[in-house]
Amino acid sequence: MQLGFMGRKSVPQRVGKHQFQSPPITQTMASQPESGVQQESPQPKINVHGFCISQENASIVNQIVNKYGDISANSTLRLSSLKSPLMEAVVKAVKLLQRLSARNIEKDDLRFIEDVVHDISVAGFKVDWLRYQLSRATLMVDYVDFVNEHDELCMQVKEAEGVLSLLKSERDRVLVKVDDLRAELGDEVDVDGPLAAGIL
Repeated sequence: MQLGFMGRKSVPQRVGKHQFQSPPITQTMASQPESGVQQESPQPKINVHGFCISQENASIVNQIVNKYGDISANSTLRLSSLKSPLMEAVVKAVKLLQRLSARNIEKDDLRFIEDVVHDISVAGFKVDWLRYQLSRATLMVDYVDFVNEHDELCMQVKEAEGVLSLLKSERDRVLVKVDDLRAELGDEVDVDGPLAAGIL
């Protein structure tokens, strides 16, 4: 008899005098990958200058340490398990500054970098270099914002000048008509008096 319930072992079936054949193993639902869902394996970690860092970030950590030294040397943290996530956050901030321009960086990205600078500064990391890049990036974003605002105002002025030019042309046309009518009516033009004051 076969117990075909998921997760239970099936009883071997007799096929010969002293031979047994196990039924094919049925894959349980729990072991089946969901359709269309890719199982992401965690990024392997490696030791880079005392930090436990994902392999994809190792190169940037090397560049940071080679250029600025051990930025965690004066940190109040001692455990690598605490310092390593902060270094990963520094790497993420550096990647954002390297990849994005002043025109396409989001406010949330700048806010994230500001938070990274604040938190790792509190932890005693040496981040003057990152704070400087953040300050310059903020100035560039402000510059782009004002340039865009200036360009928009210039477009509005140009449109307004076009409307103003039309209004001036219409004003001149109406003024010509006013002069023609005044000449036809004569010198005495009283628009507030009776229309036919001297009729009788």
